[in-house]
Amino acid sequence: MSRLGKKNSDALLGGLVIGLAGAGAGFFMAEGNLLRAAFTLGGAGIGGLLGVVTAAFGGRRFFLFIVAGSLLGALLGIFLGGMDEAVLGAATGGTIGGFSGVMAGAIGK
Repeated sequence: MSRLGKKNSDALLGGLVIGLAGAGAGFFMAEGNLLRAAFTLGGAGIGGLLGVVTAAFGGRRFFLFIVAGSLLGALLGIFLGGMDEAVLGAATGGTIGGFSGVMAGAIGK
């Protein structure tokens, strides 16, 4: 894969991962249908933009930590609280996975 193709795929992955996290956070921050929709779309837009910027700086390992944390958090949420807690567990796991990715990157240098 060419260097430009890798950058574009990283930007797409970053926008998708962080955009979904932003949409999830926006969904839980608001009450009422109209406000919830606005927060969800706003969170997705801001998160997507942040994901593209992070990918431009080479954050592939960071995204992988977020995805792994989200999956583990969702599974733990389902195990402990049922399907109702899966989204909250995924959001929390993704956050912890992101922090772990940053720390692993700082230690690895």
